[in-house]
Amino acid sequence: MSSTNKGQDDAKGEKSYDPSKVEELRAVIESSQVGGIIGKGGANIKKVRETTGAFVSILKLDSNSSNDRILLIKGTIAQQCDAIVAVCKLITEANASNENASKKDDSNNFEFKLLVHKAAVGAIIGKAGQSIKDTQAQTGAHIQISNDPLPGSTEKTVIISGSPSAVNKAAQVVLIQLRESPLHAGTQVIHYVPGQNLIGGLRMDNYLQQLSGLNLGFGVMNAGFGGRQGRGAAAAQQQGQQGQTQTHKLVVPTNCTGLIIGRQGATIRDIRNQSGCSISIAKSETSTPDERVVSILGSLAGINAAVYMIKTLVDTFQTSSARSAGSGSGSGAGRGKREEH
Repeated sequence: MSSTNKGQDDAKGEKSYDPSKVEELRAVIESSQVGGIIGKGGANIKKVRETTGAFVSILKLDSNSSNDRILLIKGTIAQQCDAIVAVCKLITEANASNENASKKDDSNNFEFKLLVHKAAVGAIIGKAGQSIKDTQAQTGAHIQISNDPLPGSTEKTVIISGSPSAVNKAAQVVLIQLRESPLHAGTQVIHYVPGQNLIGGLRMDNYLQQLSGLNLGFGVMNAGFGGRQGRGAAAAQQQGQQGQTQTHKLVVPTNCTGLIIGRQGATIRDIRNQSGCSISIAKSETSTPDERVVSILGSLAGINAAVYMIKTLVDTFQTSSARSAGSGSGSGAGRGKREEH
C-alpha cells in the first residue's frame, strides 16, 4: 500500500488505529447461502469461529419477503478479514456442490458484500477516487460501491471481489480506512433490515421514538401532537386521549402530494393501513395554490404515526429537490435477531 493510502502507519511509524480493537462489521448474503455457512448442526460456522477467532452470526428475519440476510462478524480487523475469506469459501463450496446451479462458481473468485454507512464511503473512495484506485491496484481486488443506500437505511454496499488473497488484502485496507475515519458524533445510523416494512421507500418502524421533539416545519393546523403546543400539552393529550377519535389537519406543499398519494394511491393506502386513520387531501384553494390541506381522522397514536410518515415523505422530497437544484443536473434501526448457532 502506498503511503498516501489510508491504513498505513503514520509519519512516526505508529498505527493511527488500534489493531487489537474488537468491532463488528455487517454484510449482506443471500438466504440460499445461509445453510452452507452454518453447516450441518452448525459445524461450519463453529469452525470459522474457532479458526479465525472472530464471532460470526447471521440475523434472523421477521418475514420471508426478502432474499437478503445480514451477516455479522465481530473481531479485530485481522480476524474479520480471515473470517470474510472463510465465509466466502463456504459459499463457493456450497454453490459448486449445488446440482441445480446453472453455473459453477469459480473457486478462485470470491465476492463479499460489505455494508458501510453512506457518510463513510468517502474514506474508501478518496479524493477524485484515488484511494479506491490504489487499493484495487495494490491488492488485485475489484471494489464496487453502490450509488444509493439500501432501502430504508443509511447503508451502502461495498462489494469486494477477487481471489481469496486479494479479497483478504482489500478487506483489510477498507476496514482500516473506515476505522481511521469514524462517523461524526450524532450521525444518524439506520441499519438495513431485509424485508422491513416500508412506505414510499422509507422505514416506519420505531417512528414513535423519533416523534419526540418533532418539528413539523410545513405547517400544522389544529395540532394536538406538539406541532404548535408545548411538549407538556402534547404529553398530557397523549396520556388522556390515545383512544379517542380526533381530526387533525396539516398543510403540505402541492408539489409533494403526488409522492404522498403514490402510484395508483399505493402510498397513501399504506399510510392509512399502518396508522389506522382516515386520510384525505383537499384540492388547493385559489388563494393558496402552492398548498394542500391533509385531513387525518383517527386516534392520537394513529395521527402521530400518519403525520410522521407524511412529514418524512415531504422532507425527503424537499431534500432531493434542493440537491437537484444545487447540482444543476436534475439528478432511521433495528438489527433483528441473531441466528442461534
